[in-house]
Amino acid sequence: FDEDSFSRGLRMVTHTFKSHSLYNPSLAVNYLLFADQPTEQNRKGTSYTDMNITHMTAQHEIFYALRWTAAGSTFAEAETLLTLKRFSEQSHLYPVRIVGFPAFLYRAVKQMEATKTQLSLGSQSFILTGGGWKTENQALSKRELISYFSHWLGLPESHWLAASAPTR
Repeated sequence: FDEDSFSRGLRMVTHTFKSHSLYNPSLAVNYLLFADQPTEQNRKGTSYTDMNITHMTAQHEIFYALRWTAAGSTFAEAETLLTLKRFSEQSHLYPVRIVGFPAFLYRAVKQMEATKTQLSLGSQSFILTGGGWKTENQALSKRELISYFSHWLGLPESHWLAASAPTR
């Protein structure tokens, strides 16, 4: 994008976040991004979009759940689960924003369910999903998915914003 287009886009994102009370530059937040970390080798637009979302608050920590390799993206599932647990333990100090592809969040939460690991991210935390389900074949309705994420992650059902259709 040229500078003017980028600025207009960022203003629209900021306006949207303000309308959902998610814009607070003085609030330190832990971010779990289901996107690749932007690098010289990785120029995917979603990496930069998700990174820009972290500017809606102060950042305590940012964790990228996807790793860019020469073969493409890989999901760092074990590290992601450990990070979710640690973020949950810190959520009374630093709310959590989970941002990105819902398919990878679904995989992580399925693993939590398999190990009967339930978290408490708290009432200040939010899930902000965008993108599709290319990597998962699930058949939950939007309502079921919201309930499922809320149950295992321990945050209010109203704290999930989906920028795209959550199911196939």
